[in-house]
Amino acid sequence: MGQIGWNFPSNNCGTEDGLNHPGIETFRDNPLRYLSREGPQNSCDAADLRSGKPVEMHFDLINLPMSQFPDIDGFQRSLKACASYWAKSIATHKFFATAMKLLKSQSVRVLKMSDYNTTGLLGPVDDRTSDWFKLTKAVGASDKAGGAGGSFGIGKHAPFACSELRTVFYGTKDLTGAYAFQGVSKLVTHKNTKRETTQGTGYYGNRNKITPVSDPSEVPKVFRRTKIGTDVFILGFRRDDAWQSEIVKGLIESFFVSIHEGRLLARVGGVMVNSNSLPDLIEKHAHDNKNWQARAYYEALVSDQTMLFSEDDIRGLGQVELRVLPGKEFPKRVAMVRSSGMKIFDKGHFQTPLRFAGVLSAKGEKLNELLKSLEPPSHDRWEGLRGEDPVEANAVLRELYGWINDRIRSLSDLKGAEELDAEGVSQYLPDDFDDAEKGAGDEAGGEKSHPLPDIVVIVRPRDASSTAAAGSEEPAGADEGEDPTAAGPGTLGGGGGEGGEGGGQGTEGGGEGAGATKGGSEHGTKPATKPIGLRKVRVYCSDPAAGRYRVMAEPELSGAGVLLVHVIGEVGQEPAPISEIWLKGAKRPTVPERPGAVGPIDFKAGERLIVDVVLEGALHCALGVSAHAA
Repeated sequence: MGQIGWNFPSNNCGTEDGLNHPGIETFRDNPLRYLSREGPQNSCDAADLRSGKPVEMHFDLINLPMSQFPDIDGFQRSLKACASYWAKSIATHKFFATAMKLLKSQSVRVLKMSDYNTTGLLGPVDDRTSDWFKLTKAVGASDKAGGAGGSFGIGKHAPFACSELRTVFYGTKDLTGAYAFQGVSKLVTHKNTKRETTQGTGYYGNRNKITPVSDPSEVPKVFRRTKIGTDVFILGFRRDDAWQSEIVKGLIESFFVSIHEGRLLARVGGVMVNSNSLPDLIEKHAHDNKNWQARAYYEALVSDQTMLFSEDDIRGLGQVELRVLPGKEFPKRVAMVRSSGMKIFDKGHFQTPLRFAGVLSAKGEKLNELLKSLEPPSHDRWEGLRGEDPVEANAVLRELYGWINDRIRSLSDLKGAEELDAEGVSQYLPDDFDDAEKGAGDEAGGEKSHPLPDIVVIVRPRDASSTAAAGSEEPAGADEGEDPTAAGPGTLGGGGGEGGEGGGQGTEGGGEGAGATKGGSEHGTKPATKPIGLRKVRVYCSDPAAGRYRVMAEPELSGAGVLLVHVIGEVGQEPAPISEIWLKGAKRPTVPERPGAVGPIDFKAGERLIVDVVLEGALHCALGVSAHAA
């Protein structure tokens, strides 16, 4: 037996590894999309900044003759040993039967993923702190700094999810000219030729100390790396006729900012993906899905109609920029992008009738460091509880999301917006409806100059303890990418609805339908008096151009009281900026004595109360109301 080949180390009678590897399972639901995200992310982190050139990625499909499969005999012996050791496991035995059948063919499919204008995996390769060691042997180890993409060392498992043999080879040449080649196979525990129980992960290289091959002449020509950079070879690449299309779409979805800015380009088979080809590729892949979000985000990035907002300092951590473009078919989402140029997640749940697409770019170095630390291994959201100081992390997220919401809300003040939802309707519907595909008979929404028919909403009582306090340190309004522990106020958008038969009592502070939470608002409207329940509550915008809203409700108690009107937002609620109050029959308006307060009013139990309010700046938003004794 030669010195170079496969070696599955003994587990020294320790933990046994089964087929369900947690790192691989993370990426199994959509392996090609994850591959197109994790691979370029790692390459961009290794960009050679001194070259002045963009990182370049190549994806090529190879039919590798079995005669060039490194130590094919040793690998087949390991497969048979795995199948034998797990003979009683139907799923495991089936996997290895398929793998052994695959190796009986004349060739095996290999996807080669190569990067250029990078540093390569800097060594020395036997240094436990080197990039090479972290890639090939370390588990859960990554020390990428600043705006670097990965931070868990989990993304390296994405290629294994694309392999029917769970086997990947790596080749690299770094800036010093050092060369390394090694294979990694994530199988299962089995008995080796010495009858020792092994670990599930085996390595191709120098068997003695499981080190990589450092002499290119000892590596089959097809695997040799000659230029600085890194190759990843996925052996037994899963059969998928649409692999090129899936990878191209994945690249665009995750890296449209980097590609547009010329920091990343790729060749996927015969398809070039760069700043010049990006517009045509987006149109091509959006042909079958006009609502493809990447298309809307790209338009927001390049359109001369896009509005640019900038904040120099978010909570002392640095700059952010937000580009927003209104559009009838846009998804009401913002792509959240860190300085690495990779989109982290799509932020939604905006309480505005305006449809738009936006791109948020985190520029500040300290802000990027914090946001990176808040990402899970999948890098698809920010979770405040992951921070070293969760309270501060959530405060940063709350300020960031609040700033975005304010900028989006300000667009509703602009005249001539292309399209508004039917005023009042969106207040009663969950935001998921915003994403629903429009039917053939749907009419385009527009501003309404007349009140809509009453919309009946059944208010279901809920214990006040089930809603979070408005002053919570968690960022409210959990959605894609936001902290799911961040509970928002128990407010029904639009101010509630009809109580219906049997009562309609709400929580303390006027009921769930009234949009109140125990203790009132965090903005100075905290009631110190007895709450009054409201039934048959309805709030709608009667004049969008003037920002005029009508509030209708039936109080459950008689006596002097005050209506509290508040704006419902993703990060909580705040007093409505009322400039005028029109009570029924009044010849002139009044102004609120305190923000968001209407009254005192003489409430009469069961009698319909009608109040018109005008918001400053003709603001378009979702409103909630509650009532309290004066």
